[in-house]
Amino acid sequence: MGDARVTIIETPERFAELRDEWNVFVRQRRASPFSTHEWLSTYWSVYGTGARLCVVLVRDGNGQVIGVCPLQVRSRGVAGIEVATRAAFLGAPLTDIQDVLMVPGREAEVLGLIVDAVADQ
Repeated sequence: MGDARVTIIETPERFAELRDEWNVFVRQRRASPFSTHEWLSTYWSVYGTGARLCVVLVRDGNGQVIGVCPLQVRSRGVAGIEVATRAAFLGAPLTDIQDVLMVPGREAEVLGLIVDAVADQ
């Protein structure tokens, strides 16, 4: 514990590089098809305009993925001034099931790292 590190993926190209590793992790978690790389990347390519990609990836000290949180960030402004920023799951509001995926037993650590990383954005 405590050896985990966070990476924020902000481009579709970087996200695409994770496809195989992402899908293995999704299968290991027995997650919904809405968590697959294909679903999320397709959603982003169609609906991502005007948003910022913010995929949070947590790895342990050995480089193994222990948590993923696919987000999109949208800002709203008035008269050219940004007044609000909102993070939502990638796929919202169209995707039925959205989730943070984590290795069992490391949930508190992973969630803490994800919250800290997103707050720093």
